[in-house]
Amino acid sequence: MSNVLPYLWAAAAGFALGLAFFGGLWWTVQRVSRRQDEAWLLSLSSLLRTVLLLAGFWWVAAGSPARLGLCVAGWLIARRIVVRRCGATKGGTACT
Repeated sequence: MSNVLPYLWAAAAGFALGLAFFGGLWWTVQRVSRRQDEAWLLSLSSLLRTVLLLAGFWWVAAGSPARLGLCVAGWLIARRIVVRRCGATKGGTACT
């Protein structure tokens, strides 16, 4: 059982990274229309989210391709959930 825990942790960490990454993207998109410096906000947000995501993948994987794969799988599951929950609707977005 103890051999499985690092892999479960890797998938959970990937899920958390996905929620942070796509939640940050949603937050940025919501604020872009209210600001004058849209390009600056989008660029900074993209850079920060990407750096944090890649650092998280590197830290979770720790040289293990299996843990990296599970981390990416958790990230993709989080993406699917965020897109389904906050996706476009007729009246705007579901997450307001």
